[in-house]
Amino acid sequence: MLIRLEGVTKRFGSTLALDDVSLDFKGKVNLVLGTNGSGKSTLINVLAGVTYPQEGTLKLGSEELHTENRRAWRRGIQSARANMGFLLDKPGYPTYFEGRELLEWASSKRDADWTGKITQNLDMTTFAPRAIGGYSSGMTQKIGLGTSIVSKPEVVLWDEPTANLDAPTRRSISGFIRDLAKAGTTFIIASHTPSDFEDVADWMCVMRLGRVVMSGMIKDLAAGSARLFVESDQPSLLAAEALRSGLAVRAEVHDSRVELKTRDPPDVNAFLKTARSIGVEVRFVDTKPNSISELYAEAIT
Repeated sequence: MLIRLEGVTKRFGSTLALDDVSLDFKGKVNLVLGTNGSGKSTLINVLAGVTYPQEGTLKLGSEELHTENRRAWRRGIQSARANMGFLLDKPGYPTYFEGRELLEWASSKRDADWTGKITQNLDMTTFAPRAIGGYSSGMTQKIGLGTSIVSKPEVVLWDEPTANLDAPTRRSISGFIRDLAKAGTTFIIASHTPSDFEDVADWMCVMRLGRVVMSGMIKDLAAGSARLFVESDQPSLLAAEALRSGLAVRAEVHDSRVELKTRDPPDVNAFLKTARSIGVEVRFVDTKPNSISELYAEAIT
């Protein structure tokens, strides 16, 4: 489904939560990254129809919704929600429901095998027969994740999906993302922990104080800079010269190795020439594109 925001602005009193935000979610697994108060949760809530902005346009598939027509906006989002799954901030569920009852209620496909896979892989087998009112925060998060994907929706909107979760469950979530994205589901995930999605995300944006400061396909963003790993006989001297000459913007020395962060795609030949000019022997050199976490850190600093 095409999902695009154009000039979306949302104010809560004097607080500008979204400031003229325009985004085109072009990936299958889209990350909306930012610190607390950056506007990422408000953005997810706008897409989910929970929050109504004062200005802007939202394109969902073939529908183009404008804030000038509030009724049409609500009608359009309500129609799109039939093909969406949600895990929003501070979800609430009927406390008297058992977890398995909630999963069955949320499922439109009545696929027992898929529901069983969700229950098992999210490690919910022991507490799924119990009432939700007695769940811990982690259990509640798991049941929320399960209900958001049990119908294999066309679009999944998640706000901090890995909060309160253990490491095995985080790995299981990555597996579900891969399976569903391959089958055609589009994910839009708000998070401040990009490391949880390093292996699955293909598009990202970074928000700060309600504005977008970086956006694009991750492979394109990562191609603009890189990390250079070098082993030499004089790592400290090499690091200092790389910074002085502008070949690197950051350098970290680890025993005989230097990790260099470059602003532009690294020129290995130029780097080797610089090393020779100061009498440093380079024993090994390798380049790696920046990770999502590094792109995020660069955007918010």
